Amino acid sequence: MPNQSCSRRAYTVTVSKLYALCDRAVWGQPALLVRHREGELACLLWTSPAWRMQAPDAWIGWNDNERRRHLQAIVNQGRFLILPGVRVKGLASKILARRARPLPDDWEQHDAVPPLRLETLVDAARFRGTCYRAANGIHVGQTSGWGRRDRQNKAQGQAVKDIYVYPLVGDARQRLRGNRWR
Repeated sequence: MPNQSCSRRAYTVTVSKLYALCDRAVWGQPALLVRHREGELACLLWTSPAWRMQAPDAWIGWNDNERRRHLQAIVNQGRFLILPGVRVKGLASKILARRARPLPDDWEQHDAVPPLRLETLVDAARFRGTCYRAANGIHVGQTSGWGRRDRQNKAQGQAVKDIYVYPLVGDARQRLRGNRWR
């Protein structure tokens, strides 16, 4: 199952035809199309994390100073889509697990900071998060429903999502709390 990094444009053109949320601007890199002999299977997009989320912050044990110092060591999986017509049992969790391994090197080339933890948000009203649990993601709680774009704080509770984290190194929590990063 080879992967191919792609340009933002190639990713957006592929995904926007299929995914309702792709018409919103999503900043971050790298974008990835997962391909196999038969063609494209899935699309992924990695982004910077939310500035503050209570459940993952509590999981780490962060205070405000530690969050400011180490937030860039977290990568958010902003989009993940198995393309329509692709039906392979266990494919989603396999892609997630296999992409987590090279992500630190890929992200460091983009951002110059090696990530220690991956996180993703799942719309619990539409999805169960099964592939994240199967890929050893840890459910740490839910968002409060504020969106990134809710600058006036009017949408609390409207977009509650499950939060899954995936430590990329064994001592991610300790590194994110302390002074040792690498």
